[in-house]
Amino acid sequence: EHNSYKGQDFWNFADAAVKVVRSEDININNCMFSHTAMMGLYVKDTSHISVQQNVFYDIGYHGLMMRGGNMTEDILLANNYFDGCGISRFWQPVCMWVHYDGEKHNVYARNNEITNTANGGIMAKSGAHGANFWADNGITDPGRDDYLLHVEFNYIHDFGQGILSDYGAIKTGVQSLCDNATWEHEQSSCHTYIHVYNNLIHDGKAYQNGENFLYSDASSSRNTFENNIMYGTGSIALYHHCGVDNVSKNNIVHRTAAPATTDTHNIEYIWGGCARSSYNFQSYSNFNNIYLLENSAGMSFYKANDRFDQDSPDFYKNLYWSQDPNDTNSKSFPFGLNFTEWTKTGNDSMSEWANPQLE
Repeated sequence: EHNSYKGQDFWNFADAAVKVVRSEDININNCMFSHTAMMGLYVKDTSHISVQQNVFYDIGYHGLMMRGGNMTEDILLANNYFDGCGISRFWQPVCMWVHYDGEKHNVYARNNEITNTANGGIMAKSGAHGANFWADNGITDPGRDDYLLHVEFNYIHDFGQGILSDYGAIKTGVQSLCDNATWEHEQSSCHTYIHVYNNLIHDGKAYQNGENFLYSDASSSRNTFENNIMYGTGSIALYHHCGVDNVSKNNIVHRTAAPATTDTHNIEYIWGGCARSSYNFQSYSNFNNIYLLENSAGMSFYKANDRFDQDSPDFYKNLYWSQDPNDTNSKSFPFGLNFTEWTKTGNDSMSEWANPQLE
């Protein structure tokens, strides 16, 4: 604890209180990292490592950063508590930055609690994989274990301190320049195979905007958001910012109606996608989700400048409900339509407006 750093406030992938590099069979358990000017723990190119039941408190930059490629495997980052990340360094700080360039399937960030961040909670980044990665490895019916990077069962709350903008409680990306890419590059180098599964997220606060809940960015592809629960203050619940083959399924978004303050607001948009002015590729599916509203005042299901054409995104078998019966007629769906008009466009087929009977 109580270390110092006098370097530039910029990207930093090296300076930390504790560093583990090119090692094997490491256990870091039941430790406390606190009052650090830069990162608490930095792990690179290390296999068979367990980071569990640690406390990260009052961290200057990232709480924990893990980076590794094909020589890296068997990574478990679990049951840690993070309170205060990005306290003094504001270049996109997060509590957990997990960057995995390899092709094995056993990298897990799970069962962590994260709060009081200057920016986001978890940044999960994958190497440049192709659209046929699963098929090339003989996987014809991919399941949960077939993803490369697993972000699951985490509890992230009260993220963002009103200092920074444009981030995600959980954000995903790819180690490749995929914005403005050719179709050939998008298919060969932009798929992440990241699974964001069974996380509980609530209450974000940004300086200006963009305190998003689940956020795949920069045309990254094959990100799956599944079985997550989101509620409270924030900007966009499910945000696939361009990219193809992305999936949002079996999630619950609860749009609460707590009184807004000068620096917080209830969920503004349910979905975010690729802007109509963008030349980036877009395809994502959105199905089996529950959208529960206390009311829709100040909320829209879509951003007016995003693309919602007949081919993409593909919505179906979703369940919508509001405690305000007038919301079924609210013009809050794409193209300024209400629910009935929206489903008649041919998108969101087999979806219903009905009480989910949640208790």
